[in-house]
Amino acid sequence: MERNRGNPPAFEYLATEILLCILFYIPNLETLCNLVSASPRSRGLFQTQAPALFEAALNGLNCDGLLAHPVRELVRAVVFVRTLGLPFHTLDEFRYGFLVPKFYSRRPSTTIGSLTDLQVGFDPAVLLSVLSTHSHINRLTHACLASYLARVRGPQFRPQYCPDAVYTFGCGPEEVQWLPAWKRSFVGKPMKKSDAGPPSWVEEMRVKRALWLLQLIGDLQRAVLQKDGATRTRWPSEDMHMFLKMAPEDFIEPSNLAVPSERGAFEEILSVKEFLQSLQTNETKSAVRLGNIARQYHELPRPPAEAMSETLATPLPERVEWLLGGQALGPDTRKEPGRLRLRELYKQHKPERSEARRWGQTPSCLFEEAPGVQVWLKLTSTSQLHMEDHCAWPKARFHNSPLSGVRFDSFRRLGFAIWDRKRMHLLGLVNGASNIHLDEECRYFTWESLLSTEEVVAVKAALGDPYPGGLLRQ
Repeated sequence: MERNRGNPPAFEYLATEILLCILFYIPNLETLCNLVSASPRSRGLFQTQAPALFEAALNGLNCDGLLAHPVRELVRAVVFVRTLGLPFHTLDEFRYGFLVPKFYSRRPSTTIGSLTDLQVGFDPAVLLSVLSTHSHINRLTHACLASYLARVRGPQFRPQYCPDAVYTFGCGPEEVQWLPAWKRSFVGKPMKKSDAGPPSWVEEMRVKRALWLLQLIGDLQRAVLQKDGATRTRWPSEDMHMFLKMAPEDFIEPSNLAVPSERGAFEEILSVKEFLQSLQTNETKSAVRLGNIARQYHELPRPPAEAMSETLATPLPERVEWLLGGQALGPDTRKEPGRLRLRELYKQHKPERSEARRWGQTPSCLFEEAPGVQVWLKLTSTSQLHMEDHCAWPKARFHNSPLSGVRFDSFRRLGFAIWDRKRMHLLGLVNGASNIHLDEECRYFTWESLLSTEEVVAVKAALGDPYPGGLLRQ
């Protein structure tokens, strides 16, 4: 052992062909960054085949890596900005053709919905800088999730519930006359909290997607402000001026989209921005560095010290979205002989969402609003009438929210724009996977209990009539 001390590890003596095979089978960018930083030979091989190795690690094995597809596209966009500039001719093309579809799958791509695979010719130094950025964002992701988890796990998070299952904000027991929801009161009792454990893949991808968007906009703003900014973006001057005035969340702000009610991605970005603002210090921002790279790029705040020494592990995604007769539907079932089996199953069964899909833990859930945002939209709604076939009132019932007009701010600080349905259900705030489509009006008691008395009074005072009732906490 003493004789080998100071000598290069045996890994450095592997044949070039074997070492290249290892590099091409690296499953993620974090591992590639660590290996290139620690191994001089790996770094040398990366310099010669940087685009191919970067793309292989970005996609993961079989092009089905740990990073969600929209996150991978945002990573590629950062590479383009740091080299050739984005392949979009106008701000609207970049905004509606590229960014918006990364958050809303139902949004049609006006021109270019995704970037093509990286091609030969990219500067290896740029790709090394993106690897460093990825490692930085990875640690910020885990620090952000840990920060929001600490708030819902801490003693100050004390949700309450109404023990009377009959009494709701819509109507009370043996009630004849309807009473507005904001005039009602009930006695709340502390709710027993359950923990869903570490963050799920969907929760982690929501944060990473927002962080990479912030990185992309920051890099692009820096590029636009450079002397050759007009050449690199090829945008009209009015587009460049408009772009520099926009905040990252403005690119997917709901009022600019076809369906104004969709707020999930908007609140997701604001949640991450609030976390980053809590990390801001008076230290001078430095360059993103890896080895001898010192080129200036936009740099997000430094993660907390505990996040720098943490061993990070991304959970595996739940891939099965649909079931048919208990059998998972996927690419393999569409091939022979699976296709023949599918035809028989379709004759006997209807496709149904998998349990993971109903819990909001599959890739498609990234393109939907977080359950916390969905319930808040019902809670804050100011519409006065809802058509319902299953309610006690004939064909219709009045809007029964006690907090119409309440802002999302207090809920955002608890991570409600990030958590999946399973975590929110175990916190007692949304329905479970088995009754996902049932009315969540009974949950309004618990949501109100999370707000301060001052905020509740202010919201209900704005509803018009003096508010004599309210939540009576124990």
